[in-house]
Amino acid sequence: MSTTDLKTIMHRRIDQLTDEETVLDLFETINSFLEGRTIPFDSNSPEIMAQLKQSLSNVTTNPSGISTEELATKMHQWRTR
Repeated sequence: MSTTDLKTIMHRRIDQLTDEETVLDLFETINSFLEGRTIPFDSNSPEIMAQLKQSLSNVTTNPSGISTEELATKMHQWRTR
């Protein structure tokens, strides 16, 4: 399958999404994926160290994650839809 075909399929599937939470989750997943692609994989590189420090700072100053219990509840809800 060509890249164009795959992109067309992805666009169609995205267009079918109606739940705002699902769209936001996909958006954040895509952003994380793309951000990870821009930094070369070299554990000693200054870029990776800078990204790690920034991520740690973000989590410390503005925690936006969820607890393990909340995650387990959400996963159960997703599987039973």
